[in-house]
Amino acid sequence: MDPILSKLNKDIAEKYGVSESLVKYVVDYIFTDVRNHIKKGLPQSVLLHHFGSFNLSDKSLYKIREKFINSYKKGNIKKLKYRKGLKNLEELIRKYEYSNQQA
Repeated sequence: MDPILSKLNKDIAEKYGVSESLVKYVVDYIFTDVRNHIKKGLPQSVLLHHFGSFNLSDKSLYKIREKFINSYKKGNIKKLKYRKGLKNLEELIRKYEYSNQQA
């Protein structure tokens, strides 16, 4: 785990008198839920109560796709992972484009 994240988890655990593993579990749960929300192509704003809204725009998806393609061209990603990742990104972009048309 990233040392900065570990320290943050430790500080939060100490502040609220809970275990670090519980803090890690809650954080992982929240971001897994956000990730699943995005994968499903649901409306682009995700509200995290007592935290704020998380937005993902079509433009950011295009930028992610561009960075992913460039990373593959530089040899940083293997072909199989690239094909699967690009397929997933394209599907996600289609879902978001469709949800925008419905709005």
